[in-house]
Amino acid sequence: PIYHEISPITLTTLHLEVSRATVDSLITKDRMRVDVVVAFFVRVKPSVEGIATAAQTLGQRTLSPEDLRMLVEDKFVDALRATAAQMTMHELQDTRENFVQGVQNTVAEDLSKNGLELESVSLTNFNQTSKEHFNPNNAFDAEGLTKLTQETERRRRERN
Repeated sequence: PIYHEISPITLTTLHLEVSRATVDSLITKDRMRVDVVVAFFVRVKPSVEGIATAAQTLGQRTLSPEDLRMLVEDKFVDALRATAAQMTMHELQDTRENFVQGVQNTVAEDLSKNGLELESVSLTNFNQTSKEHFNPNNAFDAEGLTKLTQETERRRRERN
């Protein structure tokens, strides 16, 4: 056999955290903004094919969680945005497991192309984005801001 290059590849699980907040927050189906912190647990597939693919596409980046996160973060963010857009803010809160499952389903195949497998996803922080981060000149934010203002006003009247 002829070797082009020998690359060390780790088979340990790596913890990759992605945070989306304030102006980079996720927009939900009901046009609300939510701040999230999501932990992704990934590893190289422990198979000849998985290791070979990871070596070719990732190289030594599998050794550094930060290097790997920088490479796959856009895939994670896309999965987070796509899944959040299918659920209302209340659905996200009430059925977090559906959100997590949707993210897993969306990103798993894409990671496979790099020889990676997704062990699990954890939604570790979830909250509504503060009102000041809604941009009234943005159509999505304007709709969400109207809804948020109406809801908080209705709740204020109920309390009084």
